[in-house]
Amino acid sequence: MAFKYKKKTMIEPVKTTWVESTTYEGKKYFFNPSGPAIQWAKPEELKTKEEKEKSSGKWIWAPHKTDYWVPAKVVSEKSDGSTVVQPFGGTAMTIPKDGMFEGFGRKQKVDLSVEVNHIGLDYLEDDVIALEPVDEQTILHNLNERYKRKQIYTWVGAGRSILLSLNPYEVIPELYDDATMQFHKSSEDALKPDKWVPPHVFAIANQAYDAMIARSKDQSILVNGESGSGKTEATKQLLEFLAKQVGSDAEEHHVAEKLVVSNPLLEAFGNAKTIRNHNSSRFGKWIKVTFSRVSNKISGAKFVNFMLEKTRVIHHQEHERNYHIFYQLCLDEELSASLGLEPAKKYRYLNQCKELYPKSIDDREEFAVVRKALNEMEISADFQMSIFKIVAGILNMGQLRFKDEDKGGNVIGSKVVDDSWLKVAADFFGVGDDDFKTAITHRIIQAGKEKTQKPLTAEQAQDAADSLAKSVYGKLFDYLVKEMNESMAPPEEGNFIGILDIFGFEVLENNSFEQLCINFCNEKLQNYLNRHVFTSEEEFYKNEGVEFHFLEFKDNQDTLDLFEATKPALGMLRMLDDEGKVGKGSDTNWLSKVEKQFAGHPKIEFDKRRKFQSDLSFEINHYAGQVKYDAAGFVVKNKDTLWVSLLELMSGSQDPVVKAMFPSVGTTSSKIKPVAGQFRENLNDLLRLCDSTEARFIRCIKANQKAAPLLFDAIPVNEQLTFSGVYESVDIRKGGYPFRLRHKQFAYRFMCINQGENFRKSYKYTDFPDDEHYWGNICREILKTHDYEFDPEDIKVGNSMVLYRVKMYKPLRLLRNLSIEVRMPFLQSFVRGCIGRYYAKEMHKAHRTFEEALELGNDIALVRRGFEEVHDTKKWLAEHAPFLPEYPMFLYERGRYLEERLMAWEEHQKVMEGFTDGLTPDVVTVAQYKDIYASVQKADAPKEEGGLADVVRTDAQVKLYAFATMLLTESQPGWVTINAPLAFAQTKDAPKEYFYKRKNFFKDDRAYMTKVRDKAIEIGYEDGLPETETVQNIKDELERLKVLDATTLQACVRRGMAAYYLTQVAEAKETLTKAMALGNDIVLLRQGFDQGDSTADWLSKMSQLPESVVPKLYEEGRALEERLVAWEEHQAYMEDLIDGKTEMDITVDLYIELKEAIVKADAEKADGGLADVVRTDAQKALYEKIVNMIKDSEPGQVDAESGPALESLVRADMQAVKDKADRIGYSTETTKKIDYVLERLLFIDGEAPDALEVMDGVRMHKVLEEARGYKHTSETIEKIDSLFALPEKEFVQMELEAAVRLGDKKREIHRRIRLKEIFYDEEGAQFANYLDCGDMRPGEFYAKSAGPFCGKNKVIEGQFKWTKGKLFAPLTKLPNEQLDAAKKEIPDEIKEKTKAIKKQFKNLQYAMGDKKSKKAEQFTQEFLQFGIDNPENRTELYCQIIKQITENPDDESKKKGYDVLALCLRTFLPAENFVDYLVMWIRQHPDLNDEVTLYTSALHQKQFEEDETRQVPALNTLRKDIRALKEEGSRFSIPIGAFTGPSNQSHMSIDVRKYNQKFMTSGNLL
Repeated sequence: MAFKYKKKTMIEPVKTTWVESTTYEGKKYFFNPSGPAIQWAKPEELKTKEEKEKSSGKWIWAPHKTDYWVPAKVVSEKSDGSTVVQPFGGTAMTIPKDGMFEGFGRKQKVDLSVEVNHIGLDYLEDDVIALEPVDEQTILHNLNERYKRKQIYTWVGAGRSILLSLNPYEVIPELYDDATMQFHKSSEDALKPDKWVPPHVFAIANQAYDAMIARSKDQSILVNGESGSGKTEATKQLLEFLAKQVGSDAEEHHVAEKLVVSNPLLEAFGNAKTIRNHNSSRFGKWIKVTFSRVSNKISGAKFVNFMLEKTRVIHHQEHERNYHIFYQLCLDEELSASLGLEPAKKYRYLNQCKELYPKSIDDREEFAVVRKALNEMEISADFQMSIFKIVAGILNMGQLRFKDEDKGGNVIGSKVVDDSWLKVAADFFGVGDDDFKTAITHRIIQAGKEKTQKPLTAEQAQDAADSLAKSVYGKLFDYLVKEMNESMAPPEEGNFIGILDIFGFEVLENNSFEQLCINFCNEKLQNYLNRHVFTSEEEFYKNEGVEFHFLEFKDNQDTLDLFEATKPALGMLRMLDDEGKVGKGSDTNWLSKVEKQFAGHPKIEFDKRRKFQSDLSFEINHYAGQVKYDAAGFVVKNKDTLWVSLLELMSGSQDPVVKAMFPSVGTTSSKIKPVAGQFRENLNDLLRLCDSTEARFIRCIKANQKAAPLLFDAIPVNEQLTFSGVYESVDIRKGGYPFRLRHKQFAYRFMCINQGENFRKSYKYTDFPDDEHYWGNICREILKTHDYEFDPEDIKVGNSMVLYRVKMYKPLRLLRNLSIEVRMPFLQSFVRGCIGRYYAKEMHKAHRTFEEALELGNDIALVRRGFEEVHDTKKWLAEHAPFLPEYPMFLYERGRYLEERLMAWEEHQKVMEGFTDGLTPDVVTVAQYKDIYASVQKADAPKEEGGLADVVRTDAQVKLYAFATMLLTESQPGWVTINAPLAFAQTKDAPKEYFYKRKNFFKDDRAYMTKVRDKAIEIGYEDGLPETETVQNIKDELERLKVLDATTLQACVRRGMAAYYLTQVAEAKETLTKAMALGNDIVLLRQGFDQGDSTADWLSKMSQLPESVVPKLYEEGRALEERLVAWEEHQAYMEDLIDGKTEMDITVDLYIELKEAIVKADAEKADGGLADVVRTDAQKALYEKIVNMIKDSEPGQVDAESGPALESLVRADMQAVKDKADRIGYSTETTKKIDYVLERLLFIDGEAPDALEVMDGVRMHKVLEEARGYKHTSETIEKIDSLFALPEKEFVQMELEAAVRLGDKKREIHRRIRLKEIFYDEEGAQFANYLDCGDMRPGEFYAKSAGPFCGKNKVIEGQFKWTKGKLFAPLTKLPNEQLDAAKKEIPDEIKEKTKAIKKQFKNLQYAMGDKKSKKAEQFTQEFLQFGIDNPENRTELYCQIIKQITENPDDESKKKGYDVLALCLRTFLPAENFVDYLVMWIRQHPDLNDEVTLYTSALHQKQFEEDETRQVPALNTLRKDIRALKEEGSRFSIPIGAFTGPSNQSHMSIDVRKYNQKFMTSGNLL
């Protein structure tokens, strides 16, 4: 639509000539100079044929399979009111009259009255409110097109309080760089009041900060969206912006830096890879960033976390991972080695996923960031190690496996299969191994002040271990948050910006308790958003003095009341909290109460068939759609409690972190708030806090389900926009004036459209006053004086802002662009000239600097200054004027070469300074000399040889070189270097004969060489030095002279030395021989060793004597010495133990040590003992004394008395031993067995009356058997014994009566079955022949149906026997059948039934293989279904099976017949009058494996289960059930070999001595 100008400026067009042009923003527009007229839309005369075809006619939005909506042209309308539409380039489709289109797997409402605005589709907007029209279809199109251009952020309304963010699934470098952050830092720039702020997460953060400073008002930012939508990244960028652009108040506090590193730390412990997101946040958090009221900088921060997904610790799906920290820790080589961790694939909690380390996650790098973050948070190294130990302990907890263990007395407990994992976990948690094992396999039950431990089964213990793992991790996460908060706590309270990162609305395939809480949270947030938007809009228009009538918005308060109302009735979450407080609270009870309470409520629906199908499902109509929930596990998940034993264990930890995580607890968990209640309370507190703030919202949208970069999937995006309430927010905003600018902003932005008006000439640009009234008048004048006709209903000048609708937004924008376009060429030419002149000036300056540096030749600082000037100028040019040519710099390369050579000398200068620093010639070592010599050589060498002789040296370098040379010449290594050639040169050419003729001819020269050699040896003159070879020549020459001077003096003394040596050896041998004979005189033995050692030492110095002269005299003596020393050490150890003590002073620990000492003294040498050593008299006396002290001590008395007491099983004797052992704290295997026996006797005393009270035969039998085993009796035991003397039938009847009285349904059924079995045993003969049941068809009538030529007697004889032929008639009488009726009089109903029964017999033959078919299973299924559908003919079917089994010659067929019988019994019950006959037939005719119980179990299972089979299950399923019945029996039947009553007295006879002996030798009874 062309712009509408006022009449005074309209010119009558002569010719229509449209011209295409582009605004400075890059948007196309069309101008008609003959009009004049301007418009966005392309005129008809400029359109191509394709464009005309695309825009002609009526176009609507039609459904699309993937794009959800697509423009489609209306082709025709049918007589039934439906409309045929044709998408451009797509397939035609028909839209029904009501607009409800069904296709593409969904229903979609099409509004045929809304036409597509093709112009609007061509122009994208960064604010969805600016679209024309503003509807669901246009919004989706706009978001899609912006997303393709990597523009992921979009505003919802000019108020800039709601931001849409689409996850790009790739890194966009410029999106969060420093330049972008700096741009958004000052949106309210005083010099740029008209600055347009594009949508960005930084803009939200900056606006919140600016508003907080300007109005001293707390702010909040609510971030939500589903998993994978980018919530974590958005929160991270908000925090980074505040940290980097605002900063901390105090440098020593480092809050800004801590705020930045807090995110990766929380991600490591709270994020995990899920199907939808590789870094999914599995918890919600509220981040409160506090600012100083003085400096307006960050002074502190606080995190509040809630609803951590603790279940993930123990279980996750195969394509997901556990929390990142587990995998990071396993990859760290140092920590994993110190913690003894295995690879991640070894741990049950981690190996549930297929891909442990996906390529998209760098666990090593992220763990390094985590370690840095922990240090930044000032968490000490010890506490960090405790945290890692706890994580490792959780992994070890996951490895625990348990198995059931019979504790005796009808008690089943459990034990750890491999306790090595438990010990490691206990060590990491800082608790004792045994305490941990007890706590994990027992639970504490408290009655009054008494506490008792109840063993847990293997399954219960496994659950307890997993629960503890979840609890520990959850509390560890809370502890980390607490430590972070303490590290960032503000010194005083100030204004704050709160960021709420919360989960989005969730609809999964199976929605449980977690989804209910999440969706309740989103209901609260949606209600808050609607109220906030509506209320803020209402308040805004009121303050601006603009009248406006609002549209109604959806109020979901009734849904919130359904969840959390307090009156007139409790909400369902409050009812769930109450259900958890009830002892027998269950999911079924809770859901029944909810159904009763909210029957007919519009927001909740229940399945009427639920109660019949044991289904716990219900549906809630949320604001975003209907969601079906499964209530299974709600009560347990909501309670989320640990056994008291585990809480007490952890609260007693020695680890400071664990102890802080688990403060001391009482004996009950009633004070622990339920999960839903705590979550609801936290959420309400947060929203109340948000109510006191100015709120902003970031709605994160997941662009596709594949996490593919820049792929826009419209269907899930549309769902998320609906779920997040964006469309509702748009509806509220678009009804009013969505675009708002402050008066000054509007004036600055649009003043340019009024060229030449007087108000522009009255004031300078920067001298405008700040009075709102003044600026309001300017705005009115701009609108009044412009040629364009602005509709006053579409644009309003309020008290402080100008408000306008979408209709005015685009004209104003275009007019401004056109005004800027007119001025742009002039501005560009002016700026380019300035830029060019500045560039040339700076490059000239750099050129002069290079000339000066090259002239000097040794000033590297000057060279580098030239480079900096060039680089700075080029950088400025690249940023501001890349169009200019590069300035030629001829001296640049020469400068680079000079810099390189000067840098080389600078580096060498540092090396020389390092070698010579602090040295004087007298302290220079050989190594230092070598380094200095090499550095001087390099300084003197030419460039071609790698030297630096060509470089002009500075004064400092010349001075350094001279100092190094002085050190070389005046040091001791330098003296050797100078004098060695001189000394060697005087002797090396002398004739050899002179050395023989004149002894002192070269005496002085020899002394000179000797001096050089000695000095070289003294200082360690070594290889690599200048005169090393010369010094070696001197050494060789002196050795040669020494050989010439040698004499034969050695030969003169050898004989005397040998004589002395033999004398000394003889004396040593004599001493050793005497000591060996005594056997226990270690002093004499060592004297012999000393003599031998001194002789050997003397011999080693006399190299003239051969070594073979020394004999090996004392190997045996050394062995004796070793044993005597061992006894002496053991003697000293025993003397220390009893020093000053009597037998009354012997404690348990000392007693054990003394016993071990005596054992060692008596043990053989091979066992580490000392029995082979000859003891001295003192040693013998000491041994006897200790033996007597052990015997007379209290622990010794316990050892002496415990064995006989246990053997006799006398309770008083055992109690006396126990009391004494307990008093002194002494425990042995025997005392433990006594403790066990006494505990069992206590149990028997309590169990016997209880068992007798309820008449539980099994319990009475066990307690009686155990009492006899322990020789124990009482009045109750004797009464039980007398009951077992009764006949079984009478006893079972008494049990049945007790079960009925107590309401024990299971035992009641069990006892009824047993009475029935007794009945069969005693009176079953009357049912022995099933043909007597009264329903059988007489033989003559059966034979009559066979026809006259079949042989009547033969047919009658074979009526109930196997046959391969056909069935002539039903085996039983049919209901309402007249057997003697004529054939013509037989009703059609009877004929049809007869035909059906014959067909079933044929099905049976196929099933048994009597007739061959590949569809035997199908015939079996039909046979079973007939029995289900026709209860009146079930006796017939069972009789057919019996017939085909009876006298069947084929064992395979017979086997299949019994299979069909079992299937029938599992599927449908026999007729009531036939049951007893069928059971007796089964008892009398077991199958080929003599199996009977299988069939009776199947019968019992069907008799007593509540559900009635309506449809035949899969045969594989039925056979699986039957196999289970064969192995385990029915849950109602009596197991084989089970105790059933006093008739089974064989179970009662035991050998008490054998029982006690077995007990005495068993190590497992403890």
